[in-house]
Amino acid sequence: MPGMVARGLGVLWLSYGVMGGNMQPEGYAQVLSTIIDFGMSLPEAGDSARFRHSPDSSAGVAPPGGVLSSTPFSVVLRGILPASMDKPANTRYPIHDLIAARWSPRAFAQKPVETGKLYRIFEAARWAPSSFNEQPWGFIVATQQDEDAHRAIADCLVEGNRAWAELAPVLMISIAKLTLDRNGKPNRHAYHDLGQAMALMLVQATDLGLVAHQMGGFDQDKARQTLNIPDDYDPVAAIALGYPGDAEKLPRELHESEYGPRQRKGFEEFVWSGVFGTPMPFESRVKRALEGE
Repeated sequence: MPGMVARGLGVLWLSYGVMGGNMQPEGYAQVLSTIIDFGMSLPEAGDSARFRHSPDSSAGVAPPGGVLSSTPFSVVLRGILPASMDKPANTRYPIHDLIAARWSPRAFAQKPVETGKLYRIFEAARWAPSSFNEQPWGFIVATQQDEDAHRAIADCLVEGNRAWAELAPVLMISIAKLTLDRNGKPNRHAYHDLGQAMALMLVQATDLGLVAHQMGGFDQDKARQTLNIPDDYDPVAAIALGYPGDAEKLPRELHESEYGPRQRKGFEEFVWSGVFGTPMPFESRVKRALEGE
């Protein structure tokens, strides 16, 4: 029990960090009460202080016999941390907790992202796979500490996105190199490979307690001119990155998207068996295999 309390105090400190120092005293009491009530076996020092999200647990806390994994701690404590950090996917089949936890909120806390965490996010991108190992991705990054650079990217956003995205502590423009370094020919896989790098960045960001929102709504020509993007690179998306904030502070017209359920297409709409348009036989075989039949 003393070890549990000691580790519980460590979790309170983690909660303070994730909340950007904004958790109220009653929030800490609720965290500790949750730890004691559920009799959680907290990780020892040096372990990842994160828990597995269980679709069977409406509280987001690992059920009895549950195991620890790398789900962000905020997924565990619904109603204590910002709602924007607690919207796990309702999946048909089990997937990695970080993938289930990742989503695209628009509310960001006014807290800078540590340089070390940014390096870790871009290190994840660096190790993404790519055709011929060309690594055709690029990212133009600006933090709020560099006001002019941050404003330059914000100025490229359409008005509906700028209203909330300019409050994010980090803004980026992703770019794809359209020609191959090896021979100068067109790289038709550049966008695919940039997407792979971006996906790994998002998973890494989620693991670090960060959230990101990607945007297609920006002026590509303005970005190219303002940010000195060469002709053989294409600006693809704008990205806002930071710690999760309070969705209640967003314009009311955005509340539905922030609080509404996450929705995805079924397998039958994007997975086909053998030829295009014949999904069901393949899906049934996958289902039987996953269920051990």
